[in-house]
Amino acid sequence: MPGPGVAVEVPAGLTGRKEPAAAALPSMSQPIPVQITVVSAQNLKTLKSNVLATLVRVEYNGAVLGDSSKTDVLPDGTAEYDFSTSFECSPDGPNSLDVLVQKPLLLTVLEVMPKEKKKPETITPLGQAVVDLLPLLQGVRSLKVFAPLYAVPASPSASLHPEATVCGIWNCSFPHSALCCFLMGGRT
Repeated sequence: MPGPGVAVEVPAGLTGRKEPAAAALPSMSQPIPVQITVVSAQNLKTLKSNVLATLVRVEYNGAVLGDSSKTDVLPDGTAEYDFSTSFECSPDGPNSLDVLVQKPLLLTVLEVMPKEKKKPETITPLGQAVVDLLPLLQGVRSLKVFAPLYAVPASPSASLHPEATVCGIWNCSFPHSALCCFLMGGRT
């Protein structure tokens, strides 16, 4: 059985073909939107057997791009997010091509614990996955990635267990382009 992870999907109409090398790098006169969709997380019960609800946080280059809504974890350890967010890649901005090559996308699955009497919901990190965005600069229009989800230790002495996966869709609007993740590129 595969470990926990995150899944991402590509929207209909985008293909996994590669563009010729000359078309691999987009014109950077305008900012290019990079859209990300996190579809699901799998095998979350291997990280914590009694997890009931989670959400996923997407971060890039030190910025939180967004949090999904709270999602129940199914008995098989799967959580369906279908959460989309985006950022812009531009030559003069904080997310330039140089940064795109060097910085991965960070996905954090957070456990949402039920409210207790007179206390708010508690949210704690459960696991993290990283997704390399370099394929977007190599001419890939879409890429499905199953990213291992590593447990976030409760204490420095706790060990990491890469058993869960996250599946998501990275819908990147480059002319090229789980957790399970899809990276997608194409000018809109």
